[in-house]
Amino acid sequence: MQKIYVFDFDGTITTRDTLFMFLKFTHGRIKYYRNLLLLSPIFVAFALKLISNEKAKQIVFKFFYKNFPKQTFDKFCFEFIVEIDKVLNIPILHIINNCISQGNAVYIVSASIE
Repeated sequence: MQKIYVFDFDGTITTRDTLFMFLKFTHGRIKYYRNLLLLSPIFVAFALKLISNEKAKQIVFKFFYKNFPKQTFDKFCFEFIVEIDKVLNIPILHIINNCISQGNAVYIVSASIE
């Protein structure tokens, strides 16, 4: 009987959340920090529990990528693999590979934006 294993991406397969890494990767340091400053009211609202983590991430994502061409976004997603390699949780990858080699189904999920 095949077992099903489910792993979370950020903080499990990677050693940290990758959203802000991706934002900086796609926009560069100066624009990244400028945008974070402009979004500071959202972070304050989140800290005060006036908005959820999910809603805050949606607002941040929309702010950064509202007029971003899909083709450019997809290109950055592919190129970001190099950055992900820097924060991979190697022991978890060994567990995942072991699960797969035993014929089990492995799914990766994320609580991040759809």
